[in-house]
Amino acid sequence: DSASENLNELDKITANLQNTVMDMRLIPLKKVVGKFPRLVRDLSRDLDKDVEFTIEGEDIELDRTILTEISDPLMHILRNAVDHGIEPPAEREAAGKPRTGHIELSASRERDHVIIEVRDDGGGLDVEAIKSKAIEQEIRTPGELETMDDSAIYDLVFHPGFSTADEVTDTSGRGVGMDVVHDTVTQLDGSVNVESEPGEGTTVALRLPVTMAIVKVLFVQVGDEEYGVPIKNVDEITRTDEIKLVNGREVIKHNDEIYPVIDLGETFDVPGRAAAAT
Repeated sequence: DSASENLNELDKITANLQNTVMDMRLIPLKKVVGKFPRLVRDLSRDLDKDVEFTIEGEDIELDRTILTEISDPLMHILRNAVDHGIEPPAEREAAGKPRTGHIELSASRERDHVIIEVRDDGGGLDVEAIKSKAIEQEIRTPGELETMDDSAIYDLVFHPGFSTADEVTDTSGRGVGMDVVHDTVTQLDGSVNVESEPGEGTTVALRLPVTMAIVKVLFVQVGDEEYGVPIKNVDEITRTDEIKLVNGREVIKHNDEIYPVIDLGETFDVPGRAAAAT
């Protein structure tokens, strides 16, 4: 009993120490975005465009490593917003819009993730132009494009080298930015999404983990191998022997819901899977 009490106390101390260390790694977003207003101002001046840039949520904290990695991708997104998103003042005026375009960078916290969005009120993405380029560059076939919704078509801008621009500019190059954004965010265990409305603007949203330093996992023994499943992907752990067959497939009933049984040994082709966990 005495040893158990000491171990429990030690567990609390190490947990507190871990939380303290994690907090020390977190730094506010403003450490990175502080240089962006000047970037947007200089780009808009070089391109003879009027752009108002605002930042919200700059006090949201992220792991130091993640912040360092996303600095360049955010710069790529902002360059695209100024260069390809916001129209020239005369063009905006002709479309009944204010001469001054608006770009907003905002950050918000959702549990163990941070959402960073860059919105502009420019011309939006041209779906037909993206489709034409996708066919021209043999990224997708006409048949495949017909079955895709607009959101999936917008995601084609992340394909390496993809660009609808007819000429290369010093500002944003030829499609080398968005694929870098996608690859970097994916490597950080995050995701990126593009939504656009013709004539109204475009929003690029990055979903990133707050930290990557420590990931709590559930270890599962499968045959002769051991796997770690991130705790954030585990909803519930339960035990049951009541397996039934439905249409030739094994299923279990839990809380009035039917779930398929997946044999991990068979799915992962694990050696010695005769004794594999399910």
